[in-house]
Amino acid sequence: FVGMEHVLLTHCLFADKNVLEIMRENAYNIVTCPRSNRLLNNTYLPLEINTKTMPQAHTLLNIALGTDGKSSNADVNILEEMRFMLFAYPHIELNVLATQILQMATRNGAKALGIQGGILEHGYNADMVVFEIPDIEHSCQEALQCILHAKEAKRMIINGREII
Repeated sequence: FVGMEHVLLTHCLFADKNVLEIMRENAYNIVTCPRSNRLLNNTYLPLEINTKTMPQAHTLLNIALGTDGKSSNADVNILEEMRFMLFAYPHIELNVLATQILQMATRNGAKALGIQGGILEHGYNADMVVFEIPDIEHSCQEALQCILHAKEAKRMIINGREII
């Protein structure tokens, strides 16, 4: 894998400190699939790998969220994966975790794939999914509320073109 761009490694549940260091040095990406990890191995990727072993911001691993396949999961619904992940890490403060999950499903996923997307910023793809979240006026838990209540896309815009 050395020298390859946009390497995505799935699960990585048993990667030791040496393997994680190689992954950091080569800017590899981890795709975690918490529901499959629970069903197949009864464990989760320790999200602390970015803080315990190498806390410098420029050496953090990019961790994206995936759904794995239907052979090891009930479905490939990313919204369900996000909701499940809220309960998989009870030691992480809920609002902090919710924000991390949204970033893993958007910005980090785009980065892992080498796509200029995942964030609303000049120079990035104009991609957006709009969900209706009823009965929420003002909240200091936007990420959490989004994960909990997003059910069906009301609008989908890909590269500036409305799809739904």
